[in-house]
Amino acid sequence: RRACSFESPKMQCLTTLLRRSGASVCSRDAAGLARRFSASSRNSSHYLRRSEGHGGRTTSGSSESSDKGKGPLGWRSLLLIVPIGAGCLAYAEYLKHQQEQRQQETKVLPSVGRPSLGGDWILIDKNHKIVTSDDLRGQWLLMYFGFTFCPDICPNELAKITDAINLLDKRLGGPLVTPVFISIDPERDTPEQVGEYIKDWHPRFVALTGSTAQVSEVCKKFRVYYNKAPTGDAPTDYLVDHSIITYLMNPQGSFVDFFGKNKSAPEIVDDIVKYVQQYGAQEKP
Repeated sequence: RRACSFESPKMQCLTTLLRRSGASVCSRDAAGLARRFSASSRNSSHYLRRSEGHGGRTTSGSSESSDKGKGPLGWRSLLLIVPIGAGCLAYAEYLKHQQEQRQQETKVLPSVGRPSLGGDWILIDKNHKIVTSDDLRGQWLLMYFGFTFCPDICPNELAKITDAINLLDKRLGGPLVTPVFISIDPERDTPEQVGEYIKDWHPRFVALTGSTAQVSEVCKKFRVYYNKAPTGDAPTDYLVDHSIITYLMNPQGSFVDFFGKNKSAPEIVDDIVKYVQQYGAQEKP
């Protein structure tokens, strides 16, 4: 069998590699493989050269266009910017002047009058005696609306009122303020019940209750919110949601101020002393 011959170093190298791998080749087969290898190499080189040339042209073009976009503002742009800026500054100055003028014209007006709270009412005390609003005229009243079955809010507020009354007696030099407890639960708070309940607080407390209609009427006049919240199946198993407010009434029976839950006893006392002093100054001839 005639030995294969190779005409170029590339072909000889390729044939040697094929023989080492155990393949049987001839010159014709090796030549075909060599041609394919050379063509592939030429195509790859050509592609790389085209890519490099294209990238260079794009970078150059974008750089040139970017350079063309840069430069100082023209006179036309300046002619537009200057009057616009001046107009904005003038408008801002105008707004500032208007605001200062409104502030000078604004006056703090004193509050006139007080909320329409209170009025005539009729209730019953612990001895089943009828008590009216007229019976308590001539003394300062610190009035609180609650119920004897209240688990925590009412006891806390009544204790605070007790502390305030004790402080007021010292500051005012005597018992000028009378604490009043009015029940908003007439179904369970009988006269006996409120009388027994109020013993835990200040001895001058006036405890009042009444019929459903009487309690509803006095609550409307003081705008007291209250509502039953059932806690069980029995008719008497309920709590009463209600507003937590203490009202201050002057000796003429007029509403003066109210104090919420967050007001401490010393703060309440400071306010009441101020109102009592102002009232006393007005009563002097």
